[in-house]
Amino acid sequence: MRRLSRLEEVDVRDVWNSEPYDFTPWLAKNIADLGTVLGLELEAAEPESPVGDFSLDLYSRDINDRRVVVIENQLGTTDHDHLGKLLTYAGGKGAQVVVWVAGRFRPEHRAAIDWLNQRTDTDTAFFGVQIETWKIGDSDPAARLNLVAWPNDWQRQTARRHSNSEPTPKMERYREFFQKLMDELRERHAFTNANVAMPTNYYNFKSGIPGIHYTAAFMNNGKAVAQLTLYKGDKTINLEFFNSLKSRETEFAEEIGEELVWDPRENAVYCQVRIERDGRIDDTEMLDDIHRWMIERLLKIRNVFGPHIQELVG
Repeated sequence: MRRLSRLEEVDVRDVWNSEPYDFTPWLAKNIADLGTVLGLELEAAEPESPVGDFSLDLYSRDINDRRVVVIENQLGTTDHDHLGKLLTYAGGKGAQVVVWVAGRFRPEHRAAIDWLNQRTDTDTAFFGVQIETWKIGDSDPAARLNLVAWPNDWQRQTARRHSNSEPTPKMERYREFFQKLMDELRERHAFTNANVAMPTNYYNFKSGIPGIHYTAAFMNNGKAVAQLTLYKGDKTINLEFFNSLKSRETEFAEEIGEELVWDPRENAVYCQVRIERDGRIDDTEMLDDIHRWMIERLLKIRNVFGPHIQELVG
């Protein structure tokens, strides 16, 4: 029998000496892990985001429905000062998702988060996340984020937010399709950290660069698509990225091995480069084939466009 080592907890202050200079940058770098705990896929976080004369620790958005996410963090035990800051920043940013990360939660503050979730509307969600660090023997410490307070029925509330009502049978088919797609992309291809699909006709996956996503969707014209979506919030910036990529259109088509549709979306903020085929969510006999097709094309788009996008952003 192999000898087993003992798992030991490490004081978080022995890992991060400074909250603003060590812990906040670490959390910003590992925002995807926080998103996984919350059941969201978060954009890269903006540290020290201004709120009047103050600064919020981290500001982010959910990439699929653009919900504003504010994050206040501390290494020590929760206190009234940070609770007040959290509420101030949430109000200043108009947040829909409010996250408090701390080394330890007092029962009173956990109860306060529960009370806020009970008293606020269903479009606003408050979370408490406890940061812990552990090691095995002489190993380097490893961090663990534990959800300690959250809204009741969070996943169902999130699904309703996309539909404003209980999902229709068609919307439920979308959810089932994208849940299966998401699970395979996460478990077999390390493509995403997302865990929960919503009843919508599309899903955005992070590229690692804010405002640039890989998207799988069923379009209203009867096409199933896998695409690169440029959505940085500014049409001029999106077009600059789009045109830089399009100048290498022939090269990309050869690498992808099939026709690309270059769509600047003149009447929208975002731009798209996509591969498409016939396919509807109601084509039940074709859904397995569409599933395989989307997986293959999303991986192609990431592998071909990913390095070029990194070059563009420096």
